[in-house]
Amino acid sequence: MSDKIIDTTNMSDQELKNIIASLQNHLEIREKENQAPKVLDNINTDNIVSLAKEIMSRICEGGKDEDDVQWCYEAVMETVYGKNIWKFINSR
Repeated sequence: MSDKIIDTTNMSDQELKNIIASLQNHLEIREKENQAPKVLDNINTDNIVSLAKEIMSRICEGGKDEDDVQWCYEAVMETVYGKNIWKFINSR
């Protein structure tokens, strides 16, 4: 659909119905795009546990990584919502 004003004064009923159907379709698509992703049914936390152990091991050895918080955030989001979560987040 373009961002123009449509002159409907000389349109047939069928043309108007087609325009309405098209607008409804576009609205449904936008509503689906704006819905937050759903939580995965079978969440496997193995990668979170592994990451936590790795971070703790590094801390015990006296080291720390500035990116630990970012890695944890990414691991949790992907575990709960799936790897496609970044498409949704980056579209905001």
